Amino acid sequence: MPFILRQIQPVALARVDKEDEAAEGPINSLADTQIRVLTNIIEQFGDISHRASEIIENIGEECEKINKRTEKITARVNHVEKVVADMKTDDKTRMMIDEPAVSSDWTDSQLFTPENNSKIITEIYVKADPIPNLGVLQQFREDDKQCNSFYSHPGYFFELWKAQFQEAARIRKRKKERRKK
Repeated sequence: MPFILRQIQPVALARVDKEDEAAEGPINSLADTQIRVLTNIIEQFGDISHRASEIIENIGEECEKINKRTEKITARVNHVEKVVADMKTDDKTRMMIDEPAVSSDWTDSQLFTPENNSKIITEIYVKADPIPNLGVLQQFREDDKQCNSFYSHPGYFFELWKAQFQEAARIRKRKKERRKK
């Protein structure tokens, strides 16, 4: 099923809402139907204009976020350049992988957080049904895992990928050490 990000309203041009039908009565003539269709087309143009302005605003916000991330990366690259320049180039006996500056366990992507969602995605989340209150079942759990994390855990796939990546890195490191022996 496709994820509908934006939907132009009204969807049905000739259909009469129940509220309008109750207030105005049923539409019986072709002229009234044509007027209804033309009115709804004009409303669609207005909605398209509103959605286009949202898209332009989102592009501006995304550009600002990219600039901030680029500034962070630039600062980190400058720091790494400084650390590399300070290193001794003739000291080749120590492995760089064991250096704390190289093998840090720090991840700083923050691309898919609720704060980084666009306005339209936030609106869709607000309109969606809330997750059930599984916290009432927490007292029956014997481990420390939160019940809500079994229903909805946004970081699950990232943590799974990270664990697989770290395991692959450990295996490569062991193979490399075996080859040196």
